[in-house]
Amino acid sequence: FNDNAPVFPDGDLLEYVSENATADTPVVTVRATDQDAGENAALAFALLTPSSEVECAQVCPTQAPRCQKLFSGPSPSNASTPRFAIAPLTGAVTSIASLDRESIPE
Repeated sequence: FNDNAPVFPDGDLLEYVSENATADTPVVTVRATDQDAGENAALAFALLTPSSEVECAQVCPTQAPRCQKLFSGPSPSNASTPRFAIAPLTGAVTSIASLDRESIPE
């Protein structure tokens, strides 16, 4: 029975990455536990890509316009070009594209 939600011992994570970081730069590893047993305790991690500035305001309220650019790319139309990936089983987050700030339009 799946009656326990996963617990993230680190809470909300805020990480900084150098703007000259290249693809495959390690960013952070997300940790979680689940008190359920067996199959119901299995965890799989995924990144949500904010699809609008409204969603970004919920993720990072003070940086909503830049949040959209950093998560999705230069514009919402470029949302299929993510800048980060997470390993589903380990929670390891890495950059998957150059993070050069000058390449992100204001």
